[in-house]
Amino acid sequence: LLSIDDAKKYLDDQTMKAGSWWWLRNSDSNVHTVAYVNSEGYIHTRCLNLTMNGGVRPCVWVKNKPI
Repeated sequence: LLSIDDAKKYLDDQTMKAGSWWWLRNSDSNVHTVAYVNSEGYIHTRCLNLTMNGGVRPCVWVKNKPI
């Protein structure tokens, strides 16, 4: 999962808004809250509702090096 910083760095506005809302990796020290991006592309932090049904956007880092 992307962190909040990764989402801001690597995703443009259109990508953030695509589809429904989705979870982010939480970098907060409070284990009782979560971060997510809503369907309008806004990042929410410290969400207390851990029972929401949302999506996951997996991220894969590919290292490109010559064979």
